[in-house]
Amino acid sequence: AEAARLIAREQSLVGLVLPIPGARELLSHLPAGRWGVATSGTDAIARSRLAQAGLPIPGVLITAEMVRHGKPDPEVYTRAAAALGVEPGACLVFEDAPSGVGAATAAGAIVVGVLTWASPGLLEAPYSVKDLRHVRVTAAGERLRVELHERLPAET
Repeated sequence: AEAARLIAREQSLVGLVLPIPGARELLSHLPAGRWGVATSGTDAIARSRLAQAGLPIPGVLITAEMVRHGKPDPEVYTRAAAALGVEPGACLVFEDAPSGVGAATAAGAIVVGVLTWASPGLLEAPYSVKDLRHVRVTAAGERLRVELHERLPAET
């Protein structure tokens, strides 16, 4: 019953969703099939939020219904990496929540904290950016080159 109340509350907030500045531009530079979303939210909420923010639905969308253990357990990220056909250590994860940073780190991914609401020290990510306007991606064959401009120190 409590989970149903939380889901209903999350769904009621969907209309308030705005994309993180730079998200559309960043996603437009990523090759199809090379990125995904790994969330603690339900499939319905994730799809609604992405649509509301005007962002594409990725081919890899790992949601709460697909894992046994939620964040900070690394399962959501290990499943996403497997669905992308790579090892978690080959993944770069952008996270704005401490539990997500913990999960991605435990999975072995490289983590960039996105400071939508938390301080760099709270996120404990090795890299941090204010938003996604400061991230540049270029594809070079099978590899993606990611540059963080105006990145912030891990601790302030």
